[in-house]
Amino acid sequence: MFLIDNQENTNPALNLALEEYCALNLPTTHNYLLLYVNQPCLVLGKNQNTLEEINHHYTQKAAIEVLRRISGGGTVYHDLGNLNFSFLCPFDSAKVANFRWFNEPVREALRALSVPADINKRGDLVAEERKVSGNAQYTSRRMMFSHGTLLFDSDLDALEDALRVCIGQVESRSLKSVRSKVRNIKPYLPEDWTLPIFKDYLAKQLCGQEPPRWQLTNTQWLEVEELAQSKYKSWDWNFGRSPECHIKKEATRERPFGIHLHIAQGCKLNRIDLEGGQAFSATFLEELNGALQGERYARADLLTALLKLFRNEQTANLWADWLF
Repeated sequence: MFLIDNQENTNPALNLALEEYCALNLPTTHNYLLLYVNQPCLVLGKNQNTLEEINHHYTQKAAIEVLRRISGGGTVYHDLGNLNFSFLCPFDSAKVANFRWFNEPVREALRALSVPADINKRGDLVAEERKVSGNAQYTSRRMMFSHGTLLFDSDLDALEDALRVCIGQVESRSLKSVRSKVRNIKPYLPEDWTLPIFKDYLAKQLCGQEPPRWQLTNTQWLEVEELAQSKYKSWDWNFGRSPECHIKKEATRERPFGIHLHIAQGCKLNRIDLEGGQAFSATFLEELNGALQGERYARADLLTALLKLFRNEQTANLWADWLF
């Protein structure tokens, strides 16, 4: 098994692009392992709705990137204390959704370090019934990969805050994440173990004591960087792929009132309904919808449109807070 050299980069978009590029372009005559660490980010499954999965206010405040991967599964948190692993191999129908087949070598490597690792019914790696690794797969007719996280020494408070949805009551047909109690691996290991030591150990356990390395050419790296920029850094991919949904919120202006947002496919505002004790004229509601219909459902985009409507920064910010 070849160990893919990612040049120690921690750029989430670049690492996701590298993973996709390798699956689509590397020779199918070999098996590969990719190990990488990312700067703080949230990574959603391809069929998920960002509005149902993440705390948008927290991620913006904490500068946590939000990205979407090409595999299924739920949302996971990455930071510099988390090690990601990805097994790439030629397509094999027997391995589709067979997380145990891919995770068993990782479990054995953890157990060799006295980590009480097991594989649960969902195929996730757990230690004393708390998840240490979430997993997902991508398949094509030529190659597939099975990848997962390994919580080595992640900020579990940040993980919890980032995944605490607070945008209102959201309804959609998207794939929902299954929330699980988690724990880090580091407390089971000697105190002097760092993530680089753990990464090197895992590479040797999975690929052999002298892992053969697969190096991309300069031209291939340019193609990876182009994919990262055009896809994994784009709003259309990371947010715009979210399915249609409905959001119910409450606000107060003298009296409480309800806000019902209809979000179209592509995470763009389709219609706003206002309900409850606060009276709004039909003309106002028509003007509000006219100003915002078709806008990306992101606070900055809504605020720009609201400023044009109200021509008053305080009022525009107030409505932006109510709507997002």
